[in-house]
Amino acid sequence: MLPIGNGRVFWYATRNCPAGEQDRPGERKPLLHRKPLLHRLFHNWRAPIEQLIEATDEAAILRNDILDRRPVRHWGSGRVTLLGDAAHPPTPNLGQGACQALEDALILARCLGSARECVVARRAYEAYRMKRSAVIIEQSYLFGRIGQWENPLLCSLRDALTPLAFATVLPRQFAAYARAPSVGEARGGAGLELRRPTAHREGKT
Repeated sequence: MLPIGNGRVFWYATRNCPAGEQDRPGERKPLLHRKPLLHRLFHNWRAPIEQLIEATDEAAILRNDILDRRPVRHWGSGRVTLLGDAAHPPTPNLGQGACQALEDALILARCLGSARECVVARRAYEAYRMKRSAVIIEQSYLFGRIGQWENPLLCSLRDALTPLAFATVLPRQFAAYARAPSVGEARGGAGLELRRPTAHREGKT
């Protein structure tokens, strides 16, 4: 749940389910079943979960698969480069997708302003941004996987340790996410190679 001003709240929920069951453009019938499904899934959860669902216009509820892509070693060629989700799409578990796109824009602008050749500036931007964006992708994916464990023993362990983590480790980690590196202190990640499936799918309601 994220307050976005003017008395409005952005919220999302996840559940494990087969990929490909998201609502498709032009299909109106699923619209009639989104809110009742959410009420069934989150019945008796802590307030204000059910109240949020009830207060949400059913037409505003979207259902999609969650996808990301493992970090890649090249974002562009010549005068062309990528930024934001086109270059490094994370899952939404850390809320860092748009933040990373803004960091991309800032670093790209600084590189373009300090380099004489635009091609050199683009390669420098990519080197500065690859390592940090790869860490965000991996951490966001890890948070999602832990949050969607189904083994009862692992779930009990996760639920017991979560308050401790939020009181100790996670605040420092979130502060590190929020601190964007400057061009002078950034380090390249052109040699990065992480081994995972190309796409991850987590059911999202």
